[in-house]
Amino acid sequence: MKGKASSAQNTLRAIIFDFNGVIVDDEPLHFLGFREALTQEGIRLTRKEYYERYLALDDRSLVREVLARSPKEASRQRIARIRRSKETIYRRLLQNRCRIFPGARRFVETCAGRYPLAIASGALRSEIQWILRKSNMTDFFCAIVSADEVAKGKPHPETFTQALRKLNRGCPGDQPRIRPEECLVIEDSLHGVASAHRAGMRCLAVAHSYPLSRFGDADWRARKIGDLRLSKIESEFSRPRSQTSNAGN
Repeated sequence: MKGKASSAQNTLRAIIFDFNGVIVDDEPLHFLGFREALTQEGIRLTRKEYYERYLALDDRSLVREVLARSPKEASRQRIARIRRSKETIYRRLLQNRCRIFPGARRFVETCAGRYPLAIASGALRSEIQWILRKSNMTDFFCAIVSADEVAKGKPHPETFTQALRKLNRGCPGDQPRIRPEECLVIEDSLHGVASAHRAGMRCLAVAHSYPLSRFGDADWRARKIGDLRLSKIESEFSRPRSQTSNAGN
């Protein structure tokens, strides 16, 4: 885990996970779903465009952004039709290709034994819950915030601020509220890192979707979630970030 300098020092009290591309390896399925749904509308979406421009966006925002760059009409009916088509295609693909990243379940289970955990994702709640049930991970998370529950998706901070709000509602009354700077976000997208920082949280980026070198703005970086060790994260988080180690795991 590689770190960057700062002077802040805080105690880790909660961990918030992005979902797609961090826990579940399904970003390629989302891309295929969007590509097919948009092709049906006469719109071309390339893999490069998806990963460079749209990866962290929820379905509604992505369709709006694509149509804004297209001469095609961006009516509510058209947006809704594309979203429904993409959801149907994605769910069909997911039935046979639901894959959790190696080491993700073990790491999440370890974290859940010490901290309250939340998911803050641009995916639909029904999709998140289905995958968690299939992978026997439902009980590890105290809160879920999905695309269904926010007005503005990433890089806006609302997804993460709502996740923290839900975690605090579940805290015992005799404990102080968890502050944003006491949260660690684990993300795989550039927009996600920006969103976490705008929420006042520190962010560890895993390079599942982009090269490690693209995450210069993240507080810490790791090549994959299976490399993470909670003891190392706790040690790094507790130091002033001017003293964080640049050594790998």
